[in-house]
Amino acid sequence: MWMELARALEKTWPGQWVRSWEWAFPLLEITHLLGLTVVFGGMVLLDLRLLGLRRALSVSLLQRHILPCVWTGFAVAAISGLWLICFEARQLVNDPAFLIKMLLLPLAGLNAAFMHHVAQGTLPSWDTQRMPPPLVRCSAALSLALWIGILACGRLIAYYYAPDFG
Repeated sequence: MWMELARALEKTWPGQWVRSWEWAFPLLEITHLLGLTVVFGGMVLLDLRLLGLRRALSVSLLQRHILPCVWTGFAVAAISGLWLICFEARQLVNDPAFLIKMLLLPLAGLNAAFMHHVAQGTLPSWDTQRMPPPLVRCSAALSLALWIGILACGRLIAYYYAPDFG
């Protein structure tokens, strides 16, 4: 089933386009990495603050400035990533690093939703100067771990060579 889906993805116009122009893959890869850099950079800054560093900085103000950039970076990374998947989907369905990355991404999303809707419910009481509650700090630590895992798996994809499916 997965191999049929992968084959169909490779036949889509994005998959065909990436294979037909020699500069498509490198440009998509660079675009993907730039998007991830913005996401990871923003998340590191925010998560470190949520872990209790630089408590003089307002969390709400930091979020207001960083999160739009993070969301833009995520959109760029997601779109370019989907195009990259269309290029080599049959190899990726057998790549353990890719599969782990695809598992970690929704976990990072669920953690972010949890942080936004549950853990930060008391934000006004600790926005500046006070240590965030333990639940917020745990969620921030998990966020850092998940994003490091996502980046590491993304890099490891380049080192897994699945059998050639021709």
